[in-house]
Amino acid sequence: MAFQAEFKPVGENTFYENGMVFATEKEAKIYGDRKFSSWFGAEEFRVVKTDREVTYKINLETREMSDV
Repeated sequence: MAFQAEFKPVGENTFYENGMVFATEKEAKIYGDRKFSSWFGAEEFRVVKTDREVTYKINLETREMSDV
């Protein structure tokens, strides 16, 4: 099981993902927080479970992201 952030654009009722899949919920939350705070077009984000393959990882000490 893996996790990904989904974002809801302003004025829409649907959440969308962008293919960034992480091994842990914490990594997905860090990514979602970072993306959400820099993206003016989203009004909400959430972290969801997925069966997709992990594509990125975040070093929890440095917060650096890299592909897998």
